[in-house]
This record gives sequence, C-alpha cells and structure tokens, in this order.
Amino acid sequence: MSVYSPEELERYYKMRKKPQAEASKETGGSEAKQKHGGSEQGDLVREYVGKQVRLHLMDGGVFEGKLEKASRFELVLATESGKRVLLYKHAVAYVHPLKET
Repeated sequence: MSVYSPEELERYYKMRKKPQAEASKETGGSEAKQKHGGSEQGDLVREYVGKQVRLHLMDGGVFEGKLEKASRFELVLATESGKRVLLYKHAVAYVHPLKET
C-alpha cells in the first residue's frame, strides 16, 4: 500500500478542483476534445469530405473515390462505379488526397 505525504495529497486535491477552462489550457484542450469524441486525426480526415481521395488499408488494399462522410469510427466513400463503401477507420493506414481534374 502506498503512503502519501500531506503535501502530495494537498497537491492532488488542488489539481482535481481546477476549473475546466484552466485544466484544458494546460493540456492544450485535448481533455475537452476527448470528452466530446473529437481528435486531431478526425479533424484532418473531415477536411477531405467532398474531395477525391485514395484510401490505403492496413491489409494493403486500396480504394479510390469521393469521401462522402467521416464520422467518429467510419468513412463512407463513393466509388467511380457509383457504389458506396463503408470503411472503418481502424482499417485505414492512410488517406491520400487526389488532385481534382
């Protein structure tokens, strides 16, 4: 069992009582993003919605098409053949934007 000094306990309780704005300032706002399900990766992927992209999958597969939707866990891609493909983000290795012609 760990024994904490009174100073360590006081520091711990002060840290827990910090206002949310002050705490998010220290952590760069990442704490607030985690509570709402946002992330920097999600923000980056959402920039490609409506654009032509190439998705490289973890298993080596490749999809090309227009990114229609990017949610917290999924991506919806419209292929040139007119089919819509649902891909889970954890299966995607990286996203490469294509130049629109």
